[in-house]
Amino acid sequence: MARGVPLFWRVLEKIMRMQRGNVATAGILAMLLPAFLAAAPTTQPRLKLEQLMAEVSGGSGAQAWTLKYGVAPNSEERWLLADAGDDRTWFSHGCWLRLLDSRQGVVLGRWRVPGSILQLTPQGKTVQIEFENPTSRDLRFRKTVTFDPSAPKLPDEPMTSLVWLRLSRREASGPLDDTEFTRVAAEKIPAMIPVMEDAIRRDPFQPFLRAAFGRLLQAAHDERAHGLFEQAARLENVDFTELFYLSALLDKAGESQLAAETYERAYRDYLDRGYDPRLHTALISELILYGAPLGVYGQPRGSDRWDALTPAQHEEQMIRIYRLGPSLEWADLAWESRAREWERAGNVEAARAWRERSAEARKTLSPILDSHSTRALDLCLLVFVTALAALALFLIYQIFHYRAQRRLDQAQGRRAVLFGAEYWDRWERTTVLLLVLTFWIGFAFFSAFALRTLNAARTPITPFEGNWAGAGSRHFLETLPASPERDLIRALSAQQSGDFAAAEKIYRVLPDFAESWNNLGVILKQQGKEGDARQAFAKALDVDPQLNEAALNLGLGARDLWTTQYQHYFPGRPMIAVPRTENYLHAFQGGSLPSAMLLAMTHPVESLTFVQLFRGDNQSSTPILVMLILALAGLLLAISVVTVVPRRDVTLPPPNTQWIWEALVPGLGRAWGPLGIVVLLVWCYLPIQLGLFAKYGTPYVITLLSVPSLVRNYGVEPFPLSALAPANPLNPGWMQMYAAPAVLFAVNALLVLRKRFRGAGK
Repeated sequence: MARGVPLFWRVLEKIMRMQRGNVATAGILAMLLPAFLAAAPTTQPRLKLEQLMAEVSGGSGAQAWTLKYGVAPNSEERWLLADAGDDRTWFSHGCWLRLLDSRQGVVLGRWRVPGSILQLTPQGKTVQIEFENPTSRDLRFRKTVTFDPSAPKLPDEPMTSLVWLRLSRREASGPLDDTEFTRVAAEKIPAMIPVMEDAIRRDPFQPFLRAAFGRLLQAAHDERAHGLFEQAARLENVDFTELFYLSALLDKAGESQLAAETYERAYRDYLDRGYDPRLHTALISELILYGAPLGVYGQPRGSDRWDALTPAQHEEQMIRIYRLGPSLEWADLAWESRAREWERAGNVEAARAWRERSAEARKTLSPILDSHSTRALDLCLLVFVTALAALALFLIYQIFHYRAQRRLDQAQGRRAVLFGAEYWDRWERTTVLLLVLTFWIGFAFFSAFALRTLNAARTPITPFEGNWAGAGSRHFLETLPASPERDLIRALSAQQSGDFAAAEKIYRVLPDFAESWNNLGVILKQQGKEGDARQAFAKALDVDPQLNEAALNLGLGARDLWTTQYQHYFPGRPMIAVPRTENYLHAFQGGSLPSAMLLAMTHPVESLTFVQLFRGDNQSSTPILVMLILALAGLLLAISVVTVVPRRDVTLPPPNTQWIWEALVPGLGRAWGPLGIVVLLVWCYLPIQLGLFAKYGTPYVITLLSVPSLVRNYGVEPFPLSALAPANPLNPGWMQMYAAPAVLFAVNALLVLRKRFRGAGK
């Protein structure tokens, strides 16, 4: 309500007392009420939303004020205003909450809520916040908290949307009318300076407003720029979600020392909030969170940006990316490539360090899209297709082999069985059965790896940012097949979420994991049970003497980079041990690889979790369904041929041209003896591999589609997609690609001709 209304009633009350309740006077004042309302200034802010701009304004006349914020394109984040009374207004943008002096138009405080704010309900000097942290369309995970700005405390949970990491940096374009600050023309900068000064005065808690103003002043060669950069880097109540990106901007602005300090501040906050860089395996998260070296604000990095760096700057950026995500997607290739670059430069020590980092990354790769998982899927598909091709060739060969006999029987009125299977001898029937079993085993391998990849792909993003805390992560873990490895991750999720009782209960029933004992010791030490904690840490080292976290917690010193960093930032604080890669793989595929394959072969529907794969419009289910139908049909056909079809005697010999088939397709005839089926499979595999290479530059198509741009994302040279490149880990060498098919073909031709001539001689 306008401030003139209560003022009017106070004046009316005084006049009525003076006039002793004069009704005429009261009537005159009532007639003047609209004038009071028109003349009284309002302090209730107004919100105006456009496609790329949000404007919060209030006051009138000389007291009018405006706050402008940029909005991300196609953003669905809400802007809310809620009057708190006494010239105070709450307003929010996505996950950001602000308290505004609605009379002066000045932000009094700014806080990050771990989710998208849906509703603000003022309650005196506090506000009730309803927000959600969705992991999918169906799982929203709404929560309501009461926030007191005088004692600010909000839930500290990972945010499930990477979009929220970009909101605050996008806001900085608002005062410039949605123009990125690096794109402001030089002649317009003087006019922009008072605009930015007013924006910072009204919202002193927004770090990117100061960074944007600093860049403008820097472009105008104004010496005040450095002071603005310092203010942005040292603002209070700014966490790693802004500090990492801010450090990249400072590097681009030439503020190297300040950028390094900001990165360290961000890194410490990242660890302090329970994140672990060894769990940070999502490349997209690293690109949005840090994304250095940047070209210009808001644009992706590229090779030209890396080339602009000095060798020392390049190495510093690589180390920062490594510290933030040592096992990012395809990081092992990036670190290996960096090692080769240092070897060519003659720096043996640096090359050795990066090669060790590459080896470490290969042990702890992302279970989403890494060289292990994608190569496994590619190989499974190749085996699957190879077995299908070999079976098709063998069946066609059998049709031609017994064509004359089949025509004779048809002329005599005998009904022919499919593919002439009634004429097959024991060797031929066994060959068909073995080919179908190979086909079935290939399907089992593929389903096991596909199940792992699909489960990893539907994991909430927060674990791959470095933290398993949150309701979304805990709910997802409950949907995985039961296994000890899954329970180990469940316990970690409960511990990072602050549910120590649940975590302790799970850890105590998982004594075979060193991580269980170490993390149980962390809980016990936090409870003040020093003796029990030391026993748990010692037990962890008994199970795994190489568990560096347990050694650190026992006071034996730091053994690697991660324990050294943790000891530096938090001396005396116990360190949690994260599960190993094999634990994640077993959890995602429902156990070890053999058990997952056995499940796929005996219970294919359960192994592929059809309820999840084939609901809705999930197109990824179609090829898997086709593969399953083919595998089941082939298996039933082979079993029926071997066990049901009776054998007939063969009275007519095969055609004279049959040897040509055997010479062209190694393994079809009996020239190889018992090794024939293996030779046939190898022969089918090699041409398929060569054909894929000829078309795509690699036989591993899934791997090819999954490899990110190493030069853009890691600043290293890309691997050439050529089989003749010995340093390329994506492709097989030239011996397997070219020499093996030629040698196999030549040897087979000699064996077939030798057998034919020997038979003719007899």
